Amino acid sequence: MFSSLIQSNVSVSESIGILRMQVESRKMKHTLIQVGSDIESGTPLSDALARYPKIFAPTTTSMIRAGELGGILDVVLERISDDLESRAALRGKMILTMIYPSIVFIVTLIVVGFLVGFVIPQFSQLLQGRKLPANTQFLLDAADFLKGHAGAILTGGLILLGLVILLMVTETTRRYIDRYKIHIPVLGPVMRYGAIVQFSRTFASLLGSGITLIDALKSVGGTIPNLEVKDLIARMNEKVLAGETLSSASGTSVFLPP
Repeated sequence: MFSSLIQSNVSVSESIGILRMQVESRKMKHTLIQVGSDIESGTPLSDALARYPKIFAPTTTSMIRAGELGGILDVVLERISDDLESRAALRGKMILTMIYPSIVFIVTLIVVGFLVGFVIPQFSQLLQGRKLPANTQFLLDAADFLKGHAGAILTGGLILLGLVILLMVTETTRRYIDRYKIHIPVLGPVMRYGAIVQFSRTFASLLGSGITLIDALKSVGGTIPNLEVKDLIARMNEKVLAGETLSSASGTSVFLPP
């Protein structure tokens, strides 16, 4: 919407005012009031937006700053909106891709729970006292164990879940998880190429807006949630600063395909 207004030669200050009247979110409305006030007091648009990094990402403000300096703010805003729409579409595709294996896993748990809780105990009563094959006996013993210790297993599962959540909060553990989760069957490649697509699109948008290679690498690192990829981008930045080309700086990465 902002891009369309600027392309229609509406001033930045007036565009912010129009957007403020249309947004439904109270938080966004309050933010736009502050941004409009800052702009009217002489603050550049990019600096006014940079004060709200949780709403306007650093890549967005960097691109807007480049657009202001180059006099192509309308073009840059169009690129930002295209990038955000592409990112939303990619996120939707990734969610759809992960829905099927998630449903299969949940249905499997329900079926196994039903068999262990209701079906196998019936067979256990019928076959009681008979000599059974080892695999059948193991199945019956496992069902009895699960049924007899259901409370302890559930409590242990909840404790394990709590530990996993705590580990995810710790940066060191998260780094290991982000490094190896791309090797998970089915879901790993989806997460890997999702991060690559996000990196490539954002990087292309920044370079296309006139931002230098070094500044673009610095900015794009802040948009990637995967800590391992962030470290990779930081190492690429150091190598490029040392005089290497971007292709050779990224060529040693296991994460990026050849």
